[in-house]
Amino acid sequence: MRQRGTDAWELRVYQGIDPGTRRQRWLTKTVHGTARFARGQLEDLVAEAGRARIRAGTLSDLLDQWFDAASPGWAASTVSHTRSIVDCHLKPHLGHLDLAKLTTGDIDDFYAYLLRAGGRDDRSLAPGTVARVHAVLHRALAQALRWEWIWLNPASNATPPRVAPAEVRPPSPRQVAILLDWARRKDPPFFCYLRLAVSTGARRSQLLALRWGDIDEERAAIAFSRALVEGPDGPELRSTKTHRTYRVELDAETLDVLVAHRATAKARAEDVGAVLSANAFVFSVRPDGAKPWLPNWVTSGSSPPGVPPAFRTSGCTTSATSWLLRCSPRASPSPRSLSASATPARPPP
Repeated sequence: MRQRGTDAWELRVYQGIDPGTRRQRWLTKTVHGTARFARGQLEDLVAEAGRARIRAGTLSDLLDQWFDAASPGWAASTVSHTRSIVDCHLKPHLGHLDLAKLTTGDIDDFYAYLLRAGGRDDRSLAPGTVARVHAVLHRALAQALRWEWIWLNPASNATPPRVAPAEVRPPSPRQVAILLDWARRKDPPFFCYLRLAVSTGARRSQLLALRWGDIDEERAAIAFSRALVEGPDGPELRSTKTHRTYRVELDAETLDVLVAHRATAKARAEDVGAVLSANAFVFSVRPDGAKPWLPNWVTSGSSPPGVPPAFRTSGCTTSATSWLLRCSPRASPSPRSLSASATPARPPP
């Protein structure tokens, strides 16, 4: 506390070293009154400095440090999507603002601008895009809150646009049956893949990461413990989305299809002098099963007449499984209903 005039006092509280600039940080305040009054104000200033460790910097500084700290554990698609939002929307419009001075009003004005003219050539952005921008900003500010850079998250009270749920148009039971019957005749390995998809409800990434060692033929069960996802340098294996291993029981006919697929794969490996080990992938273009199918191969191939090409995507898993559950009198897909529905189906004229 230093006297600056007859009744003026400069109050200063040391707040440590700024990690970005490596300079000392001081919280300062000038008050007017008696020395006793100034000492009381200094005590209040010390208490305030102890409650809040305000980080000197802009929102851009936070976004960079948050992204570096959080992104190593993300999937490649999440990294790319988040980086695009940060670089294209958040930094250009809000990045220059002091983090401690960012308000909910600033954020709501920003969302209004994006909805009005935030796209390329001053076109409006869709509400869903603005909602995703909000999600990224809120996560970054929530991290600032945990780091004690700020004491309130201004995005928590912001008002992002409402997003109407997307209309879901699942394939019809007839289309499911057509695809299964076509795959059985034209592409047996793909038929095995689809059969596992509709009977287990597994994600595409989990099916492509499946190894022969994950299959327990004696107990007719499969253990899903990993997923094949797009990484920075191409597809890579990671833990499942829930980071848990779970087992799924197979019906008799699905197990038969899987056993037949394994016999074919084993014969193909023996033809080239290779061994199909327990570590080999169930769905592989290599005779030894060393490499799995690529995700885009599964979703970009041809489809039979009467079935939209988009049905090859992983969305068919959920819709087909739902249909099978409705057809079955039990709580699991019925082999009989699957066979009866798939066999007689024909492409429409």
